[in-house]
Amino acid sequence: MLPSFTISLSDRILRVAYFLLPPMALLVPLGLAPLGLLAAVLLLATAPRPWTPPPRRLVVLLALTPLLAAVSAVWSLDPFLSLKGAGQVGAIAAAALMLGVAATSRDFRPAASAVLAGLAFSLLLLVLDRLLGNQLIGWVHRLNFSVEGWEIYAQSSTKRGTSVIAVLCWPLVGALMASGRRRSAVIALIMTGGCVLAGYSSTAILALAAGVPMFLLFHFAGRRAALPVIVLLMGVVGVMPWAVRQLPPPQELWDAHPWIPNSAHHRLTIWHFTADRVAEKPVLGWGMDAARVMPGSEDTIKVGRTVDGREWLMFEQMLPLHPHNAILHWWLELGMVGAFAMAGLCAALIAAAAAKLPSPSHCGGLAGLASGLVCASSAFGAWQSWWLLALAMIVPLALFPPRTRIDP
Repeated sequence: MLPSFTISLSDRILRVAYFLLPPMALLVPLGLAPLGLLAAVLLLATAPRPWTPPPRRLVVLLALTPLLAAVSAVWSLDPFLSLKGAGQVGAIAAAALMLGVAATSRDFRPAASAVLAGLAFSLLLLVLDRLLGNQLIGWVHRLNFSVEGWEIYAQSSTKRGTSVIAVLCWPLVGALMASGRRRSAVIALIMTGGCVLAGYSSTAILALAAGVPMFLLFHFAGRRAALPVIVLLMGVVGVMPWAVRQLPPPQELWDAHPWIPNSAHHRLTIWHFTADRVAEKPVLGWGMDAARVMPGSEDTIKVGRTVDGREWLMFEQMLPLHPHNAILHWWLELGMVGAFAMAGLCAALIAAAAAKLPSPSHCGGLAGLASGLVCASSAFGAWQSWWLLALAMIVPLALFPPRTRIDP
């Protein structure tokens, strides 16, 4: 009786956790951090034994970043922040390993049905929010509807969630295809497109689109595509800080390209400032979480442009909290060593997934990695717990065995 109860309990935990993933990302994205940690602990605790140990190379690469982060406290601008950040990243790495072990030690496939249901619920929430003039999201976030501009905050609050849903799409589609549920895979893609279009995030649209060529590339080229993709990734990581430094100063950039949106222009200003700081300490960086206390980060500049005969002025902070680009964030805080350590982790995931091609689930996982890199390189902080734990929950969806049909 005990084994049957354990499997049943594990199945319930799996379905509940993965059903909650899309709507929580949409409504309360910061809640993904406790959800991911709790799911990792409970799924591993209820997984049947003996557990399948994770690959040693993956363990080493996951442990390397928190180790570098802890050591960086020696030269960090704020040693306490660095040690705190190292502990946080270490906990996330441990949760990722637990989810990986749980996924390979038990039947993880019912998670696809749960995610599909959660995706449908999320689309319903977004449609209702649009019909109600953003008041549903505003109510969730307890916004004061009498304050001018509340709609803008309500709209922006869904951007993180739709980005997570865009990254989630491709591993889900691949898992459903591998399980023989092609119609469900098409439905998942349509619902994801609906969520992304009903949201207000251009990053989510780009992330979803980035998965298309990656999925097709690995579907048709198979394992042969892995090496060129890894080389391209390493090249992008290597040249990113120096490429960004070639951008003209903020005002000159806007004068030459007035079509650039305000938010994108500010992002480029942040990247330029970050790249300049990277050039000052390129090998080991400024220390974990040093972006929060970087000299000059609170300085602002004034830029302006003329639109339809009217002059517009904007004040841009040089570095608000983090660079909004994972690659630059790696370079800034952990230098060349940390940047290539993180790139090596991504390369290891690509190689591991490519080794099991032509499974559609692994094509989906690789497409999801491309979507994740788009989001990470344009929107979020590299070490944000909710974001990293969302990715940790998404990765096991790429571990589905092919040619096995699962019940809805």
